[in-house]
Amino acid sequence: MARYSAGGLTGAGSTTLPVIALYAGATGTPILQGFRIWNTTAVAVDFELVRVTTAGTWSSTTEAPWRDRAATNVAQVFITSSGTPPTIGTRLGLFYSLPGSIGAGIMESFGPDGITVPTGVANGIALVPMGTGQVIRASFIFDDE
Repeated sequence: MARYSAGGLTGAGSTTLPVIALYAGATGTPILQGFRIWNTTAVAVDFELVRVTTAGTWSSTTEAPWRDRAATNVAQVFITSSGTPPTIGTRLGLFYSLPGSIGAGIMESFGPDGITVPTGVANGIALVPMGTGQVIRASFIFDDE
């Protein structure tokens, strides 16, 4: 299993439009190992980590392997859900508050086991605003088969 990261400057999102997500592929089971988020405004914002069960419409990113010899990743990270929202499934009970300060950030790590995303192109895990969203910088770190 190889490790990858991807992300970027997100859109604002909303309670139905996540700002970043990791989706499984048709094969393999990616494992979210952690994420980094940084505030780009002086307004506080809250997020919740959820599972998503449909693809929705997203902007793509480029996943970077942490080792040059890593196989091409199957899982994909997307930012800025827009238009058709994904269906929010299980709410994981993990909440995050970014303080109202430009550059304030959160670095989350899920330990050695991480959070598994079931195989299937409609299965993912996403960070969704819990109210009014805003533009942030975000990246996901994941293991992929």
